[in-house]
Amino acid sequence: MSTLSAMFRQLSRFALFSRTNSYGVVRSMADVDVEDNEPFDMTTGDHETALTGAESPDDFGTREEEEQAYEVINGIPMYQKGHVLDNRCQIYERIGWDDRVGATYLATAPDGKELVVRIGNEHILIPQLEASFLSKVEQQNLWRLFSQIHSIWHQEKFYFLALYFRSGPQLSQCMAHCGNRFSHGTAARLALDILKILRAIHGLGYLIRAIDPEMFHFDACSRHLFLADLSTIRKDTSKVDVQRHELIMPHWCGGLLFAPMTYHDEDPISCRDELEAWLYLFLYFVKGTLPWEKDRYDDVKWTKIQTINCGELFQGLPLQYHELLDVITSKSSVDPVSELEYEKLQQITFEIFHDIGGITDDDQNLDFERDPREDEIPRIIMERRASDFKELAEEHTQSSSSEDQEDTAIQCKDESI
Repeated sequence: MSTLSAMFRQLSRFALFSRTNSYGVVRSMADVDVEDNEPFDMTTGDHETALTGAESPDDFGTREEEEQAYEVINGIPMYQKGHVLDNRCQIYERIGWDDRVGATYLATAPDGKELVVRIGNEHILIPQLEASFLSKVEQQNLWRLFSQIHSIWHQEKFYFLALYFRSGPQLSQCMAHCGNRFSHGTAARLALDILKILRAIHGLGYLIRAIDPEMFHFDACSRHLFLADLSTIRKDTSKVDVQRHELIMPHWCGGLLFAPMTYHDEDPISCRDELEAWLYLFLYFVKGTLPWEKDRYDDVKWTKIQTINCGELFQGLPLQYHELLDVITSKSSVDPVSELEYEKLQQITFEIFHDIGGITDDDQNLDFERDPREDEIPRIIMERRASDFKELAEEHTQSSSSEDQEDTAIQCKDESI
């Protein structure tokens, strides 16, 4: 696990992001209600039955589970390094400290796989809701946009959700490395990734309810963004066939910078509102700021209205950016977003990075990437080695026999001459 430790402790110091290197961090955020979501049974399902009793605790080389003491603070277990959870994984360190949404740990499975473990209880149900969402994600084979489930189980009074670890920096760290702004090519490629994530969330009947660069991580393997923070995702109750007054309507719980207009009116949000927030994030990528970033809370709404109406928000940008706003605001915020509108947004975003950004090949580097130097490329040295002394002796015997046969043949040839 020394590699993991280096990843997490050197995040703030990484140089130009090399496509041969990787960094990772997992962060949870937002205090939200959960009454609007369906219950999820953590003790059943394919992930549980497939992994129960699959490994032996001896693989971890630790003491028995019942001998490992831990404290419970705010209803969350505080595990120490080396703690074994139900013979399934061994704790390395805690990386998520917001007890309101559960604990987050780094761990390793018996087979050496690196995991992110989310832990909740009967009162903190966020990990359960994340498990419910990710189960639906896997049914649609969309896990590459999020995370992949390793196992789900219930032990004592705690719920556990183990995910396969995916290495890569936060999007906010990539921005900071590039001077807090991207070129059109990089900004549009990353914005397209986020748009696909939002489309998948909306298609499954959920809302993300917050957008922030820290929520998204850059996967070092696929070179695409994925949503690492699932703690804000909730059911889109506007799509539930029940009387609306019986449901808790979802509201924006993210920051003020990318909040849609409905947030300022304290109205429930919709899929179209989240696309508005996505556009603000997109503009933030290319401009490095937004006109209302330093405004007082009460002034943000009016600054948004003014800068949009007078065109200041899109000043100095190609027309395609305003076309995105036209598609999003062509209907009321409560109107559903059609598949045709999603396709139109993706097409315009593609035009921005292809035609304006000059990105004609997906293999072209993003602003924070570079090709490895020659001294960074791994060298493969092949060496033939005997697996044991017996094999070495057999080879030596065969070699000696061959040499004797050659000498005999040469001697016979000389005598015949």
